[in-house]
Amino acid sequence: GLFVCGINLCVGASAWTLNRRRTSEQVETSSAISGSVTRYKTLSFFSGFLVLSLEVVVQHQIAQVSINSLFSSGTVLVMVLVSLGFSAMAVSFLKRRWTVERGIAVSLIGAAFVCAAQPFLLTQLRHGIEILPYELSSLPYTVEMAKLGLVSVLPLFLVTGLLFPWLIEANSSTDEKHLARKIGTLLAWNGLGGWLGAELTQ
Repeated sequence: GLFVCGINLCVGASAWTLNRRRTSEQVETSSAISGSVTRYKTLSFFSGFLVLSLEVVVQHQIAQVSINSLFSSGTVLVMVLVSLGFSAMAVSFLKRRWTVERGIAVSLIGAAFVCAAQPFLLTQLRHGIEILPYELSSLPYTVEMAKLGLVSVLPLFLVTGLLFPWLIEANSSTDEKHLARKIGTLLAWNGLGGWLGAELTQ
């Protein structure tokens, strides 16, 4: 794990060095552009923080009602990855009907709503925090875990996962010369937010 982290740091440092060499040319800086860039960076950070924080919280929630951590972490991980994939597909469909600003606003409002509703869905489904019976064999147990994930995990990450694809979409109209840099910057802020979210929530 540390070796892979080291490789990531080397790749990041190399990209930064190459980018600094290349950007001797002036980049357009109007106050309106820099204001929206700062807003997008902040929202990217918040998106990463929110999604990874919620993943940690949901891991702990599901662990309270499942027999072991393998089932709880496996269920949450699968549901999170599937949800984020569907979120990205949803944005590619919705962008034909909505403006980016509307998409971002709906994502934030939706995230607030699902975050408030999710604990109630979980406790309703498990009659409080009733543990799944140990007596269930593998297949029925897996079905119960899938139900739990589909109702209390998938919608949460489907909605909260919309924000970052909208931010990518907001920057995709940039000219090709600056596109990679903008997307890379959003990914960096998103990753930083996710890392801090996971660490602090844990």
